[in-house]
Amino acid sequence: MLFYRIARRIALGLCALLMATPLASAQARDGQLQLTFAGDLMSHRWINDLDSYDTGLRDLAPSLQDSDLAFVNVEFAVDPSRPLAGFPNFNGSIDYVRAAIRVGFNVFALANNHTMDYRIAGARATHESFIRLARESQISYAGLGTAIVGTWGNHQFPPPEIRNVNGIRVGFVSISQISNVFWSDVYRQMVVVDASNRLEFLSYLRSVDQEVDLLVVSYHGDVDDEYHLSAGATKRRVMESFAAAGADIVWGHHPHVVQEWSYPEVAGRRKLVLFSTGNLLSAQGRRLNDANPNPQNRWADTHDGYLFHVTVQIAQNEATVTELRTEPVFQRRLPGGERGFVVQPFAALMESELRPAWRSYYVSRREHLIQRAARIESAAGLRGVAQ
Repeated sequence: MLFYRIARRIALGLCALLMATPLASAQARDGQLQLTFAGDLMSHRWINDLDSYDTGLRDLAPSLQDSDLAFVNVEFAVDPSRPLAGFPNFNGSIDYVRAAIRVGFNVFALANNHTMDYRIAGARATHESFIRLARESQISYAGLGTAIVGTWGNHQFPPPEIRNVNGIRVGFVSISQISNVFWSDVYRQMVVVDASNRLEFLSYLRSVDQEVDLLVVSYHGDVDDEYHLSAGATKRRVMESFAAAGADIVWGHHPHVVQEWSYPEVAGRRKLVLFSTGNLLSAQGRRLNDANPNPQNRWADTHDGYLFHVTVQIAQNEATVTELRTEPVFQRRLPGGERGFVVQPFAALMESELRPAWRSYYVSRREHLIQRAARIESAAGLRGVAQ
């Protein structure tokens, strides 16, 4: 894959020289893209115990069918040589990722605090798994460091993943502020961006911005706001600095709950910063009382969230976010205690959930999610639609 990327860039550079025209300005790209952003895929034991990973994800398919690109964070190693494992050192099945692909996800963030749970061997095995998945399906992924995927030029960061969608060049970069296993060499195994190299990363983003029409940055942090429902001031400044440097959409995760979002405007173009998209499928909701779930329980916010459907307009190779639609999704605990969890939109949930206490719980949580999205949108200044 590294050889292919280098060869591609060399070929494009030669063509640009022969044409005596800068490649980026050779053709003005225009169009519209529909993107969907989801939260974390976790490999808790209660998910690995499912009879089929398709069971856990399949009801999301209608929600993703109109997305040109659908993004999700894989918060576990994918090392087939090791047994499946949940907290604290996660190792998930490659079939779990395949189920996510079948349901419609096609862009995967790999840089997060669990990337190095099994150190270099686990990171390399994860990379090999995604090479295999990319050969099977048309997916993109990013987040592993130069020691795993190689580098290009003088950058300390790997080249961006660039995907052509209807003639529009979409760049994707995945970074993490933190790692649960940390030593000096971890910066080469995964893409870590913290205070020590943030200025270099901003310069890197400015250069990447020249290669693409739309740039998405996945950011896993901040270590201090896990489970907080609002992003701290430092985190806001850091993530919005990525937008100022060239990112059109900054997609955040790590807190395991949804935080607010903002629409910074740069050079007259509206961008989007999602400070945290919460969980997509996890088993943290197991802490809710199975017989009498309380929608005000502090763990309820780990048990549901949104799919973020984003419309982006491309004009003259520049991107503008024109709409955000939030679709509530819910993690349903299957009857029988610890048999498993699935994630569903509300309509599918009401068809399958027969327990009166849980039906009441989900109705209450749906209303909470709709009202919360409306409050955040009002504060952010761009009207969205919650289903």
